[in-house]
Amino acid sequence: MRILRSLAVVVVALTVASADAAGPQNTGLGRALATKLMAKKALQAKTRTHTTDFGTEAIGCITLTRWELRDFGYRGHAFLCEEGATSEVLGAVLNRVGFVRCQIRGFYVGDGCYDFDICGVPETACID
Repeated sequence: MRILRSLAVVVVALTVASADAAGPQNTGLGRALATKLMAKKALQAKTRTHTTDFGTEAIGCITLTRWELRDFGYRGHAFLCEEGATSEVLGAVLNRVGFVRCQIRGFYVGDGCYDFDICGVPETACID
């Protein structure tokens, strides 16, 4: 029985290690971020109740839950904001207690497109 438990622990450990070695799959994450940011802009155009106003420039922020990020291979959740005047996007993937796992940076480049650097991997995402 003891050998069986030890074998089960080794199998589980190897499975987790191989999943981590494969790393996150950015395919589609940039599009998910762009979709949420564009939806936030559309909402802010209708009502300004959820905007943080610093002087005359608005900052719009979004989050992606653990369940949303899990589909892309990331552990934790994401929080990012877009600054209205410069269209700069800054954020991070955070672990369960809020520590930064990796950075998300980017810019709105126009026509519904964003250039992101998601955890060191560049991605361009456009919304039709």
